[in-house]
Amino acid sequence: MLESEYIEDIIELLKDNSGYAEILQRAVELESRLKEESFLFNWEDLPGISDERLLDLLYQQFGGNWIKEAIVTKPNTYTICVRREHYKMPSITIIQADSTIATINDDSNINRTYKFNVENPHTDKIQLYRSGLITWEWHDVQGHPQSINKMIVAGIIKVAYKTNKRTEYALVNRDAVKAALKQIEYDQTIFEFEDSQPGPDQTELEVPDDAFDIIVGYDDIKSIIRKGLGKDKPVNVLFIGPPGTAKSMFLEELNRIPGSSYHLGSSSTKAGLTDFLFDMEPRTVLIDELEKMDSKDYAVLLSLMEGGKVVETKKNRRREITVNTAVFASCNSVKKIPAENLSRFHFKFNFTPYTESEFEDVVQRILVTREGVENELARYIAESMSKITKDVREAVGISRICDTPEDVDSILKTRDKYSGVIRC
Repeated sequence: MLESEYIEDIIELLKDNSGYAEILQRAVELESRLKEESFLFNWEDLPGISDERLLDLLYQQFGGNWIKEAIVTKPNTYTICVRREHYKMPSITIIQADSTIATINDDSNINRTYKFNVENPHTDKIQLYRSGLITWEWHDVQGHPQSINKMIVAGIIKVAYKTNKRTEYALVNRDAVKAALKQIEYDQTIFEFEDSQPGPDQTELEVPDDAFDIIVGYDDIKSIIRKGLGKDKPVNVLFIGPPGTAKSMFLEELNRIPGSSYHLGSSSTKAGLTDFLFDMEPRTVLIDELEKMDSKDYAVLLSLMEGGKVVETKKNRRREITVNTAVFASCNSVKKIPAENLSRFHFKFNFTPYTESEFEDVVQRILVTREGVENELARYIAESMSKITKDVREAVGISRICDTPEDVDSILKTRDKYSGVIRC
């Protein structure tokens, strides 16, 4: 079984058994402390800074005053020699036999062996510990034997040593248990935070009085949108049509409402949209170029529009919130939009391009009310632009650098020169 799956199994067992989690937490802390106390030195630190600790250990195990003043050498990667100062041959040889055991062989008349616990957490660092298992008894972790037995069956705890008088236990995989406990603690923190948060915002949106005034016609659509914005539950609307229609202006006007958030479908990402919804909990989300969104973004949007749910699952982490968010989006075509997403829009409005007179009216309204342009100059720009384009943004751009009709004519001549448009 993969360690990630093992961690998930531990988490599942502990979810409904908080007492088990407390036992395991005490076991992790106890084993970690015992392991720290049993640490001796790194193999790489011999000979060197750990010589004194090594000699002290050997003196405790084998005796012999000569050991206190012995010389430590390493003839090869796997062997440590401890010898008397004036003897060529070593008195004690320590061999790193494999990845789990190192053995001390005493060359005295009595053949004695001392075994280390050896761990190799990194390929370049081998750690040596005092011999003996790191174990504990049920009362050390305040765990009833029956609870411990259930975790033995689950493969989390093992029996390390047993006699007629006592049983000693150890964790099967301490790091996995630590990871599981950490995840449970994180999930609990998220749950407590989300539980303490207020429910979805039900306050009425503050729609500006002049919202949609710059848009010519479509009074029936404006009325539907205003009514939807005034309700407790979200109403989702999709604007469909080619460039040069009112769909983008509806989004721009909606973007003036406090709490709105504008996104471009072609540049959105699942992580970005999800994180934004978690962090800001917006009342309205505006998406231009909906048909250019990634498939993963559609999944986030589908859950949002279905019931206000925003869910994120990453490895061992999961978070979820419910928001009261209305979705307004625009697209040139619905062909590339998944059918399930389309069905979540309560209204789908198809727009046709403005006529020349409608375009002039729209441009003049925008320039006067939004750009502060004088009526006469706004009218001149609108009439001049209506013969060559239906792009309202281009008209706005020209208005920002022109102060007189002559400026407009000069700019349009330059535009014609470099755009290949021939004006009559």
